Amino acid sequence: MPEVTPSAEAAEILQVEKTVTTGPWGTLEYYPVRLEPPTTQFLQSLFGKTTVWNFGVLTETGALAELRGIGFSEEILETLRAEGRWGRAKSGLEVTVPDSVVESITPDNRLALAEWFHSNNYDFFSRITVNIEGGDFSAFTEDKVRPEILELVKTHSFVRKGVLSFMDLPFIVRKIGDREEERETFIRTIFSTRALVVRLLIDETTDRAAIVDYWSWGERASRVESIVKGVQATMGVDKIDIVHLLPPLPRRYLYAFSRISDSSVHNTPDCFWASVHFFKRSPSPRVLDSLSIEHYLAHDFTEVSAEEKLHFGDIVCLLRPEDESFIHSYVHIADDIVFTKNGASNLHPFILTLKSDMMSLYPHEGECKVRVFRQIPGR
Repeated sequence: MPEVTPSAEAAEILQVEKTVTTGPWGTLEYYPVRLEPPTTQFLQSLFGKTTVWNFGVLTETGALAELRGIGFSEEILETLRAEGRWGRAKSGLEVTVPDSVVESITPDNRLALAEWFHSNNYDFFSRITVNIEGGDFSAFTEDKVRPEILELVKTHSFVRKGVLSFMDLPFIVRKIGDREEERETFIRTIFSTRALVVRLLIDETTDRAAIVDYWSWGERASRVESIVKGVQATMGVDKIDIVHLLPPLPRRYLYAFSRISDSSVHNTPDCFWASVHFFKRSPSPRVLDSLSIEHYLAHDFTEVSAEEKLHFGDIVCLLRPEDESFIHSYVHIADDIVFTKNGASNLHPFILTLKSDMMSLYPHEGECKVRVFRQIPGR
């Protein structure tokens, strides 16, 4: 295969985006990439053109009173009452919302509505809300999203506790119309995920013993030493993609999306599933059961102080300080690099990413309580 030389402009972009970090993990260089879900991951519901709000057990009168209480104008409420289609589904009271209402509510209305759904109908909130990674619209380039569509996205977005969010996907689908390819591109873009390609640099001066010691937690020293030694002894080879230093299961799943075979009737793999399985050879369906964190961590892990220096493979759990309810978990890799999966959606892949990019998806609800768990060797 002929060697492909990037243009001067492309080479300049790559050089600007490359980051190098050195520590007990050795010297790493990493590049940002953006992963988009393939169309095979799309559910038909993503293409729904109807804006629906769900108010659970409330009556129509009660729902309108709640909207009035969070700041909706009487004009908007009258339009919703007169033009909205109200009905009761299995999940509760639903109203089909006309475009005139979607277009007229203010950013403050939209934020207040999101807060109301979060507090009173969380399942519905989680289904309709998309958190946009990085807190910006950098993924929405002109080759992917028309400027007028991007302007609509910006107009209908809101910031909730530091997170850029959007919950009007059906409205945008309606505005795109019958352009199937454009609809698919838009959905791939809004659900795109920031990730990293990471390489370990190795030359004749590399301290092989120190590298092996860092990357071989979990009784994997022989395999890690073998590949590091092989690269160090081979002329012209001076980098290892760290996917080759990961345990079997994350190596298999990295940059991939959840499979149907990984899911149960009630749950699909999420951040905790990815964390607990990091040193496993094969996935366990029991991790999808609704049991406490301690149930899955009690036998194979030991809890260490959150103030202690993190090791490769440590599981970091973030909990709400007021009740210690679970927010997110990830696996520490090196420096600010983590292995995770953002949520249970099959549109989010298993990734290596920066902790800062990962945290851009999670609301800033005060200081999180941090608990760190370390694999017990041999388990």
